[in-house]
Amino acid sequence: MLPRTRSLVFSAVPHADESFIGYLIRLTEVNHYETPAWILQLASLNNYLSKVSIAFDETLNLKGLGSLTGINAEQLRGLLYLPSGVKRNKFVDYDVLGSAVPRIAISAHRPKICSACLNEQCYVRKVWDLTAVTTCPVHRCLLFDECPKCCRTLPLSRKRISTCTCGYNWREHPLTSVAESQLEISKRVHFLCGLPSVEGLSQLQSSPLASLSLKALFSAFALPN
Repeated sequence: MLPRTRSLVFSAVPHADESFIGYLIRLTEVNHYETPAWILQLASLNNYLSKVSIAFDETLNLKGLGSLTGINAEQLRGLLYLPSGVKRNKFVDYDVLGSAVPRIAISAHRPKICSACLNEQCYVRKVWDLTAVTTCPVHRCLLFDECPKCCRTLPLSRKRISTCTCGYNWREHPLTSVAESQLEISKRVHFLCGLPSVEGLSQLQSSPLASLSLKALFSAFALPN
């Protein structure tokens, strides 16, 4: 039976570029819970169990989660994907680290990670949810979206940031290095999102794509759903 409490034993300060779902998993891990469902139930967010839509709900009441964590609800709200602008329909754009992108460009349902990033700081980066970001420009490697051991897609709901439900620790997975040309798009995205390690934007800087916004950049590549 879940304990009835107004605060978690252990809280965590959100990172500015952390994903909301990743933050819930991190709270689950530091409090040694078996599933993020416990956090959601304590925060009165029961209806969102195992639903990625929680990260896109601008009406989400985060007061309960704020009380549990001691983190201001507005700061927690910044972890969500919130509508950018005033348009309210299925084609609405969402804010990602200060840039507007179409919903189709955000693949939160298919998590990707960089094992080297997790070794440095163990939290889920929001930029990994972007469909066009398939490499890490910081460590010059390929992101992966399937567990190397069980070959299943990375579970969205899990009790640890870096550990699969099969028990494999993704931080132990060796990096798959990529050519410099394969880093250009991810570098540009990092630059537009104000993230580090964007030096050497050689190919994009000399092309018409260099002047594009994040939304326009994704539109130029006509990302599939």
